[in-house]
Amino acid sequence: MLEQIFVEIDNLLKQGNIEEACEMIKFISSYQLTDHQQYLYSRYKEKINNLKKEHLLKENINSEEKQNKMKNRLSILQEARNQLYDCEKIGKNTLEHLDSQNEQIKNIHDKTGNVNSNLSSSSKLTTRISSWWR
Repeated sequence: MLEQIFVEIDNLLKQGNIEEACEMIKFISSYQLTDHQQYLYSRYKEKINNLKKEHLLKENINSEEKQNKMKNRLSILQEARNQLYDCEKIGKNTLEHLDSQNEQIKNIHDKTGNVNSNLSSSSKLTTRISSWWR
């Protein structure tokens, strides 16, 4: 019967089911074991402990990788936010500059209207004066 349990433990470990294999090893420890069974018990227990350690190390490495990815993503988001802030600042400055240019154009248009009016008056006066001198 114990031999079948050892075979089952081996199958569980091959499938990566460490927790069930661990439970079965605990179950075996309650039995009176022969020397050979005690040897198998020790070997499987050591194998399970090593697999648990490997699993924990992988989880720790994965956790560190996830933390590094999260830090990297956070820095990318912060950089994007800074760029967005800079774009908004440039947009405000551009809008203010365009407003200023719009005012200048309106002033130029008004002055051009005055200049045209003055030129028209000057042209009429010049025409009158030139007809008087002829």
